[in-house]
Parts: sequence; structure tokens; C-alpha cells
Amino acid sequence: MNSWRLILGLTITIIFVGLEVESWVMAAGLFFILWKCAIELWKLQKPSRWFTNTLTVAALGLILLRYRTVMSQDSSSSFLILLTSLKLLEERNLRDQKFLFLLGFVLISALFLFSLEVPALGAGLASFFVLWSSQNTKLKYSSIFLKSLPLALFLFLFFPRVQNPFGFQGLMTSNQGQTGFSDELSPGSISKIQNSQELVFRVQFLGSKKYRPQDQYWRGQVLTTSEGMRWTKPSMPVIERTFEKIPQADYEVTLEPQGKRWLFVWEPTERLQSAKFPMVLRKGSYFESVAPLYERSIYQGKFEETTPQVESEAADLQIPELSEPVAVLVKKLTASANSREDIAEKILNHFRAEKFMYSKSPGKTSGSIDDFLFVGKKGYCEHYAATMATLLRAAKVPARVVTGYQGGDFNAYGRFWKFTQADAHAWVEFLNNRNEWERVDPTTVVAPERLELGGVLFEGLPEEWIGQGKAMDYLKSRQAWWIQARETILQNVESWNYDLVLFLIDFNLDKQKELFQEYRTWAVVLGALLLLPFILQSFFRRKKLTYAEWLLKELEAKAQKQNLTREKSETLRQFTQRWAKSHPEIRTSLMTLLDIYETEEYSSKGAPKLSPQQARSLLKSL
Repeated sequence: MNSWRLILGLTITIIFVGLEVESWVMAAGLFFILWKCAIELWKLQKPSRWFTNTLTVAALGLILLRYRTVMSQDSSSSFLILLTSLKLLEERNLRDQKFLFLLGFVLISALFLFSLEVPALGAGLASFFVLWSSQNTKLKYSSIFLKSLPLALFLFLFFPRVQNPFGFQGLMTSNQGQTGFSDELSPGSISKIQNSQELVFRVQFLGSKKYRPQDQYWRGQVLTTSEGMRWTKPSMPVIERTFEKIPQADYEVTLEPQGKRWLFVWEPTERLQSAKFPMVLRKGSYFESVAPLYERSIYQGKFEETTPQVESEAADLQIPELSEPVAVLVKKLTASANSREDIAEKILNHFRAEKFMYSKSPGKTSGSIDDFLFVGKKGYCEHYAATMATLLRAAKVPARVVTGYQGGDFNAYGRFWKFTQADAHAWVEFLNNRNEWERVDPTTVVAPERLELGGVLFEGLPEEWIGQGKAMDYLKSRQAWWIQARETILQNVESWNYDLVLFLIDFNLDKQKELFQEYRTWAVVLGALLLLPFILQSFFRRKKLTYAEWLLKELEAKAQKQNLTREKSETLRQFTQRWAKSHPEIRTSLMTLLDIYETEEYSSKGAPKLSPQQARSLLKSL
């Protein structure tokens, strides 16, 4: 085997699988690979098996200490990375190389468990071909891999997978489930993950209307229990369990695995539908799946055309005991207000007049309602949402906090919106004078750029520009050709990812029926073409001759042309000697071919094997 190709193939998979687990695992794996490279380059002494075995046991102990199990996707993949890199470090012979070759394919399978997007598929295929070439053999049609491709495509198209046939949920990984917020809101709960650009969901609008980042409010959870800066969600009763099929959906969401029940919907949404999982609508107008979602999921939504009227409840006015300065401020803000809408506007004007700031690191001076209002006067979206909802309730206006995602990044090539952790957001709803829940976002007052740019671009905005109306200036600063070229490449790759994901995970029996109804004839032709190689091979399969059998057949054919026939009781050596007596000029060639045949057939030590081309050259001389 070619050691360097083996190292390269394993390195590719270790890097890409390592990106899905904790960083120390990939760092350790790459350290052992670099050690192996140094051994190969400078002929250093290899570590003993006792040393590598001790490290393997230590690695297993660390993983058990961290994950408490080796049966989860993250823990097993982490151990596989460390096991492979340590085995590579101690590799000594062909047996070790073959074992590593097999471990490489297990790593590729682990990679595809994490992701089937374009980068993962590209890395997996590259690793496969590099590992295969390490055997110093060419990839031919006769190989099992190439023969299996048409059959795999046929099975995918004509026998779509059944979604979760036995009711099992996938293995949860530690990198999943980070949706940017939990069932509660407190200072730092959203801001701590704003630097992450981990994908949460993609949205494709099914109509012709165009939307801006500031239009995009995707509702996740409704929090109604107030403890000042901390808001939590009580158990809400279910309003509706079954939904009629939407005749014409307005949007489609592709949600990444999260291990939670949360479903993010356009605000406002009337109803949802999904062919893959049941869901419920809870009081508070938010949707949840019946079971946690451990796999990438797709659902469609229908906009709500009218805002329903509701009656307020005592829970919508619950607040903790407030300090005297806060009570005085509330009395001042409501003194001349004529409606609930006026009170909400006066609170926003207070934030403007007192020059409150939007800060990515507000510190401890904004940890409570009093500190935020009278000391720090700076905070993140959770500070403003929690404070405004508390002030509204103190003014006898029913209010609640909503958490979800706002902004998004539009992909012009794939025509979809992408939402990442950086788009996590919190805002407020209050019951207006018409008894309708109305959204108010205090972030619009202190940081309008957050809504105009979306979470990802906003994170790159200098903090001194926030609240200064410089969103357009920032966008102009990103017009450099190299930035635009990078964005074009990234958006194209993301578009391919999205199309691939939709095709792979959304191809079920219903999609198959739609496809076959539209392309019935072409589907039959394609199926026949995919199966044709296997049918032809089954009916016209010929036994492949060994080198010795081929050589014997060629010798007998040459003898027949010279009117010589081998007797049944005659060995090949006896026949060849008789042939050589009658034609002494070809004796040398005959004896050489005889030695080759006997070496191949009986494994005796004789003349070295000639290539088929060299053997044909000798046969022509007969």
C-alpha cells in the first residue's frame, strides 16, 4: 500500500468528522497524524504498541467521562477519530494498513451520518478515491463500488425510504439542539450565541412577493411568567392537534436537527402541515412537534390573514414586586397616555430620550430591571424585551415576550432565506385596545441596523456605528470585488446544498408518485437502463479464465493450427516435448511458456511470470 495516500485519505475524513465533534478531538487526531508524518519523513522511531494502547484506553476514558456513553453519535465518532489516528501512528505492516483502510471507510460513513451536504459529500468521495488508490489499484467497472452505483440509484428512485419506520429517533449529538434560546429568557441567554453562524433553518417563500430582513419575524416560543429580567414559559394547553391540508402553502421551512419540539413560523401563521411528523398549536399562538426532532425536517405554513381578538388573562399581567423608582417611572410614562398603544410608544420614546444603547457586552450594570433602567442603560435584545414587557404589565397592559429568529440572509441563487444562531432575537407582544396581540420590538429604537442588516451582517458592524443610522454605509463598505466574489461562491455552494438536502430528505412515496406521474415514460426508461447492466451480466456472464487456463487454451489452439493434437493420456510437458521435436526452431519459446504455465498452475518455483503481452509475443513466434 502507498502509506502517504493512506495518511491523506484518513486526514480528510478526520478533519471533516472532527468539525462535527468537540475541537479537542480533532486537535488530538491531527497531532498524531503530524507525528506519523514526521516518522515517515525523518525515519524516526515508532512508538511502541504498549504506548499507543495506553493512549487508546486513556482516550476511551476521557470520552466516557465527557459523554457518559460511547453509544451516542458524538462519542462514538470522537473515539473513532482517536482510535484511527493512534492506529496510524503505530502502523508497521500490511495487516495494519488494511485495518486502517477499513477504518477509513467507517469514518466516511460516520461523516455521512452528520451531513449529506455538498462539502461533506465532496470530502467523503475524495477520501474514498484517495484511500482506494492507496492500494495501488485502479478503479474499474469490475469493482464492487462502480457496479453498485446504478443499483443504488435504482433503489433510491423506485423504493423511497420510509420515514422512521419503527418509531425510533436518531442519535442526538452535542452540536445539535443549540437553537439560540431555551424555554426561558435571561440576560446573556441570546447574546452568548450571537457569534455563531450555525445553521438553524432555511425558508423558501412559495409566492411572488419579496421580503426584506426587517419583515422576517419567525416565532418560536412565548414566555409569560415574569421574574423581572428573567422570563419563563409555563405549560401551555393545546388548542389544536390536527390540521386540514393546506391547499396552497405560503412558505416551506427546512429545519435542522435540534432535539427539541420547537417549530419556527412566520408571524402570524394560521396553520402548518408536514408529511413526516405530527404537531400541535398551543395557547399563545406557537407551534410544537409532538416529539423532539432529531432529524432534518420539512414543513409548510399558511399566513394568517386576519388577527384574532382575544380576552386578557391574569397571567398576562403578572410581574414581580417592583422598586419605587420603577413604579414612579411607570406612573410618569402612563400619565398622559390615552391607549395601550400610547403607553407602548411612550416606553419606546423613553429609550430614545434617555439615550439607551444596544451593546454586545453590557456587563453587570444591566443585570436587573433597576440597573438597566437607571445605571447601565445598555443591553442586548433580551434586556429590552424583558424590560419593556415588565413596564407594560406594570402599566396594566397585558404583555408577553416572544423568542425566535429575526433577519436572515437571502440567497439570490437558490431563492431562499437562511437563518443562523446569529439571527436569534427576542421581542414583545402586547394586547392593544382592539384586543389583538400586537408586536413591538424595542430593538428598532436603539439598533435599527440589527433589523435592516440581519443577524449575520450585524455581528460585523462596529459597535460605535450601532444606532447611528449607518447600515447603508456598512453595506457600501462590503462592495469590494473580492467580498462580492466570495459571497457569490458561498451562495452558490449553499444553494447546491439546499437543493441536495431537499432532494435527499424530501423524496418519499408522495414525491415519487408526483415524479412518476409527470415523467412516467422517462422513469420507466431510466429504470430499465439502470438494471440493464445487471440483466446482461446475468445472461451473458462468462467464466473468467485464470492466467494458466488462458495460456493452456492458447497453446492448444496454436498446436491445432500445426496439425498437432494433445492426447488425453498426455501431460502438457509430454505434449510440449513432442511438439518441440517436430519443430526444433521453436523449442526455446515452448519451454519458456511451459515453465510459466507450471509455475502458475502448480506454484512451483520456476521461471518468473510474464505479462500477458510478453506471453502473446512468444505465442506469435510459434
